[in-house]
Amino acid sequence: MSFQCIDDNEDNEFCFFYYDTLNENLALFIPFSIVFIFFSFYFMALIADSALSPSLAKITQKINISQTLAGATLLAFANGGNDVIAAFTAGGTTQGVPLVIGSIMGAGLFDFTLCTAVVVLTAKNVKVVKNCFVRDVSFYMIGTVYLLILGLIGEITMVGILGFFVIYFIYILFIMAMEKQSKKEEHALRVCVKVYNEQHIPIEHEGFSQKSFIKSKRGSFAVISGNRSRSQSKTLSELVSANPELISDPEIQVHPSHVGHLQHKSHFHPDLSSQEEEHQIDKNALHEKLLAVNMNMNHEDDYGCHVKDSIAMDPDRSFEEETGFSKILTYLNVPLEFLCNLTAPAIDEEHWNKSLALIQPFGALLIFLAGNELLDAYIGKVWVGYILLPIACVFSILIFAKTKSDKMHSYPTVASLITLIVAISWLEFISIYVVDYLQFVGSLTGLAPTFIGMTILAMGNTLGDIMANRALAKMGFGVTAITACFAGPLFNYLIGLAASYSRQIFVYGDIDFDLFNFSSENIADGCIFELGVLFAVLLSLIANLAYGYSTGFHLKGSYAKFMLGFYVVVMFSFTIYALYLRSSS
Repeated sequence: MSFQCIDDNEDNEFCFFYYDTLNENLALFIPFSIVFIFFSFYFMALIADSALSPSLAKITQKINISQTLAGATLLAFANGGNDVIAAFTAGGTTQGVPLVIGSIMGAGLFDFTLCTAVVVLTAKNVKVVKNCFVRDVSFYMIGTVYLLILGLIGEITMVGILGFFVIYFIYILFIMAMEKQSKKEEHALRVCVKVYNEQHIPIEHEGFSQKSFIKSKRGSFAVISGNRSRSQSKTLSELVSANPELISDPEIQVHPSHVGHLQHKSHFHPDLSSQEEEHQIDKNALHEKLLAVNMNMNHEDDYGCHVKDSIAMDPDRSFEEETGFSKILTYLNVPLEFLCNLTAPAIDEEHWNKSLALIQPFGALLIFLAGNELLDAYIGKVWVGYILLPIACVFSILIFAKTKSDKMHSYPTVASLITLIVAISWLEFISIYVVDYLQFVGSLTGLAPTFIGMTILAMGNTLGDIMANRALAKMGFGVTAITACFAGPLFNYLIGLAASYSRQIFVYGDIDFDLFNFSSENIADGCIFELGVLFAVLLSLIANLAYGYSTGFHLKGSYAKFMLGFYVVVMFSFTIYALYLRSSS
């Protein structure tokens, strides 16, 4: 029966498995599929969390780039590496274009609607940061419109792919500019808090360029206390003149140019009427901002550590107290983590094990060959593995000679680079089989690749997002969770799509991308699905912006209900159309 497994001259292991091993037994293939998909996505998430993210974090610290730039590049890849690598792998197949559009845009739709709805329902009420929210949503809209323009042109070339990188580069510039402005305001607030805590002097009419927490018809300014007389108040410039040590205080780090930036001509009058005062200052918002800065000054704990520690399982919680599903995952982690540890070197003392370290170079070599499809590659008559084997031997000998059982080597950066390569190789290796499986399911069921991508592949890649973001919202970090729902998919979309299409062009040449050609052949190939998911994403983004502006960017229960309904209606419509297209083909 294996002759049925030839499709475009490519053999598919799952096709042989279904027809030859299972003898077309769906009763066996369906449970196998459930187990395979669960294991694949769970192992990819485990690799990303235990190897990809820590190695990139170490490399980020070593090269000493700003946290903002690192968050938008290296750490964004750490968060969405499995999505991007799966897209890149799919780019090497004949069905790569529709499958990738379905998976990446479907994942975006999932995050913008279902994931945000779960976050809001968990947090009850989320007040998002307007500038960041609008920025992320707007850039995803720009990227989506750009892809529609390429569909109107009818072809994707390497020049067209550059557009995705340009959009993301401009996005990074926006982030860095906003960070610079935010630092100016934070520095000024630190001065306010420092002086008020030490001298109890209210600060008068200090202007802030952003109006996010102080609003006035005549301008923006900060007031620490409106109960003191005006003669007791001082401006920021007067305080700095009287206390020059504020400028050099490392705890505040206020640059003299920031003082000039914050001056304003307006004055605050304590005897203003309540109506005028309402227009001039949002005291509650200011108090919250000052309190946050004050906490940052008095506590040096890293925010990221708080989040990580909070999400982690309580170490005092016994195995018997865990839920049944948690126990299953605990058992499942043992062999999967062992596989990971056999190939990825330790990057810190906590995970150092010399016995494992001696084996890891050979495990790393093996998974590198497997992930890059080099297991059957030869140079002349010599297997490529034999050529690379001496490198693994050298690393193993150095580890044996230069390390101790209780002390790791002094080259954590080199170990981090190797771990990064190993993590990417693992993700590529798993993605190869996931993409092959999805292609076979499409062939077996007759469903369009775009529909399979936006259901199985998209949901598999984003279920981890919804669990992580829900956990953040449950701890009170609702704003962080909502931001993650929009900022993360943007990297996956622009960079993942560009990487996938670059590989597609390299393997097969320029991509035929005539989305607006509604011929019967093009419709049968699924162009309606591709257009539909693009417009669905665009509508969801517009709905997010419209709701945000209409409610002052307070996301409440009505927002969650609307987004849930939107996602259900869209997916129900796509499912009905997929079944119709299958029956009519």
